[in-house]
Amino acid sequence: RHLARAHPPADAAPPADAALLDAARAAVVEAAVAALPPPGRAVVTLVRLEGLSYADAASALGISPRTVEVHLRRGMDALRRALRAYPR
Repeated sequence: RHLARAHPPADAAPPADAALLDAARAAVVEAAVAALPPPGRAVVTLVRLEGLSYADAASALGISPRTVEVHLRRGMDALRRALRAYPR
Protein backbone atom coordinates (compact mmCIF):
# COMPACT_ATOMS: atom_id res chain seq x y z
CA ARG A 1 0.00 0.00 0.00
CA HIS A 2 1.38 3.43 -1.00
CA LEU A 3 0.75 6.58 0.93
CA ALA A 4 0.22 9.82 -0.91
CA ARG A 5 3.12 12.24 -0.65
CA ALA A 6 2.49 15.21 1.57
CA HIS A 7 5.08 17.24 -0.34
CA PRO A 8 6.20 17.12 -3.96
CA PRO A 9 9.64 15.65 -4.60
CA ALA A 10 12.53 18.07 -4.16
CA ASP A 11 13.29 18.04 -7.89
CA ALA A 12 9.69 18.85 -8.89
CA ALA A 13 9.12 22.15 -10.70
CA PRO A 14 7.43 24.83 -8.59
CA PRO A 15 3.79 25.55 -9.39
CA ALA A 16 3.25 28.14 -12.10
CA ASP A 17 1.81 30.66 -9.66
CA ALA A 18 4.93 30.38 -7.47
CA ALA A 19 7.10 31.07 -10.51
CA LEU A 20 5.00 34.13 -11.36
CA LEU A 21 5.24 35.37 -7.79
CA ASP A 22 9.03 34.95 -7.85
CA ALA A 23 9.22 36.86 -11.14
CA ALA A 24 7.02 39.64 -9.74
CA ARG A 25 9.16 39.89 -6.61
CA ALA A 26 12.33 40.04 -8.71
CA ALA A 27 10.85 42.87 -10.79
CA VAL A 28 9.87 44.81 -7.66
CA VAL A 29 13.34 44.39 -6.14
CA GLU A 30 15.00 45.39 -9.42
CA ALA A 31 12.87 48.55 -9.60
CA ALA A 32 13.61 49.37 -5.94
CA VAL A 33 17.36 48.97 -6.50
CA ALA A 34 17.16 51.15 -9.64
CA ALA A 35 15.42 53.86 -7.59
CA LEU A 36 18.29 54.08 -5.08
CA PRO A 37 20.66 57.07 -5.28
CA PRO A 38 23.72 56.19 -7.41
CA PRO A 39 26.19 55.51 -4.55
CA GLY A 40 23.75 53.21 -2.75
CA ARG A 41 22.71 51.49 -5.97
CA ALA A 42 26.35 50.78 -6.90
CA VAL A 43 27.24 49.41 -3.46
CA VAL A 44 24.07 47.30 -3.09
CA THR A 45 24.63 45.88 -6.58
CA LEU A 46 28.27 45.01 -5.97
CA VAL A 47 27.97 43.68 -2.42
CA ARG A 48 24.50 42.12 -2.22
CA LEU A 49 23.81 41.13 -5.82
CA GLU A 50 27.29 40.34 -7.15
CA GLY A 51 28.76 39.10 -3.87
CA LEU A 52 31.85 41.32 -3.65
CA SER A 53 33.47 41.93 -0.29
CA TYR A 54 33.42 45.43 1.19
CA ALA A 55 37.12 45.77 0.35
CA ASP A 56 36.62 44.65 -3.27
CA ALA A 57 33.61 46.94 -3.73
CA ALA A 58 35.57 49.82 -2.20
CA SER A 59 38.45 49.20 -4.59
CA ALA A 60 36.11 48.98 -7.60
CA LEU A 61 34.38 52.24 -6.66
CA GLY A 62 37.45 54.14 -5.44
CA ILE A 63 36.03 54.65 -1.94
CA SER A 64 36.90 53.35 1.52
CA PRO A 65 35.44 50.14 2.96
CA ARG A 66 33.82 52.27 5.68
CA THR A 67 32.07 54.35 2.99
CA VAL A 68 30.89 51.10 1.38
CA GLU A 69 29.45 50.08 4.75
CA VAL A 70 27.60 53.40 5.13
CA HIS A 71 26.18 53.32 1.59
CA LEU A 72 25.16 49.68 2.01
CA ARG A 73 23.33 50.38 5.27
CA ARG A 74 21.52 53.37 3.77
CA GLY A 75 20.70 51.46 0.59
CA MET A 76 19.39 48.41 2.44
CA ASP A 77 17.31 50.64 4.74
CA ALA A 78 15.78 52.31 1.68
CA LEU A 79 15.08 48.91 0.09
CA ARG A 80 13.39 47.64 3.26
CA ARG A 81 11.14 50.71 3.30
CA ALA A 82 10.36 50.40 -0.41
CA LEU A 83 9.59 46.68 -0.16
CA ARG A 84 7.71 46.74 3.15
CA ALA A 85 4.31 46.40 1.40
CA TYR A 86 5.29 43.21 -0.42
CA PRO A 87 5.01 39.77 1.22
CA ARG A 88 8.13 37.67 1.51
